[in-house]
Amino acid sequence: MKILFKPLQRGFVRSVLVIAAACVAMIAAAWLVVIERIAYEEEDAISDAVRHDANLVLAFEQQAIRALQSVDQTLRLRRAE
Repeated sequence: MKILFKPLQRGFVRSVLVIAAACVAMIAAAWLVVIERIAYEEEDAISDAVRHDANLVLAFEQQAIRALQSVDQTLRLRRAE
């Protein structure tokens, strides 16, 4: 009777190893997807920050131009008086 169980045990162990290897592969694939998604989100956040900063620079530049034009207008008005 013992001889009949040995092939079954070998097959069982082999099946368990195959299932374990498949599980490890699936976990590794899931981690790769997570890492890729994090990299994508980081790139997207950096792109948004750069765009936002560019808008702030443009607004500051326009405000500075308006302030200088106002000073220039005031000085011309004072000179004309």
